[in-house]
Amino acid sequence: MASQITQRLFFLRSELLYKKGIDKGEIKPFSEAIYNQMNNVYLGGVPISLLLKIALATNVVGKCYAESLYMFLCFPDSFLVRGDLKSISYANNGSSGGHGWVEMNNRVYDPTLGYEFTRELYYKIHGANNIRRYTKDDYIAQSPQNTTLYQQMTTTTKRDIETTPIKQLELHILVAGINSSLKNISDDNLKREWADYLESVGFNPMDNPAIKVLRQTSRRK
Repeated sequence: MASQITQRLFFLRSELLYKKGIDKGEIKPFSEAIYNQMNNVYLGGVPISLLLKIALATNVVGKCYAESLYMFLCFPDSFLVRGDLKSISYANNGSSGGHGWVEMNNRVYDPTLGYEFTRELYYKIHGANNIRRYTKDDYIAQSPQNTTLYQQMTTTTKRDIETTPIKQLELHILVAGINSSLKNISDDNLKREWADYLESVGFNPMDNPAIKVLRQTSRRK
């Protein structure tokens, strides 16, 4: 009973802080300026800005670590943050509450929510603890896989996606799943943005980039 009261009081306080934060402008949706800075970093041939918008619109859950990592790699001076949130722990019957987000300029950017907060307010609302922050150098130093992902995401250009068979194949692999997810939403602007992007890179669903990749590989042998 005591724990239920504690949790109830926590959520009541969080709700009040949320309302005040929105009223004071300390909490707000990601701006187009923020999304625009993620337009030229790609994963699987898709801009991170679009991937995050689609994840929000289609209610993708359980991807906070990946989404925060991708966002982190788009901003040179950002920090990748891992921590435990009481809000998640209480909502999931005492789980660890592990969560991932991005910080820069004393603000928290939570791609799972699509909102930015002043850091102090975010920590209060969600009961953040066990905080670990990582710079780009910290992330790269952790493993060769991290180094490879960092290099791939930060050096790939739109021209690569238009002309490189392996990049075209990566895009084709993602497109079917994304198209299926977008069928169930009513956001016509996002659907149009997705269609415009595919057109801009010359995506053709009838192409078979796997054949091009195999031919390219065989030539190297």
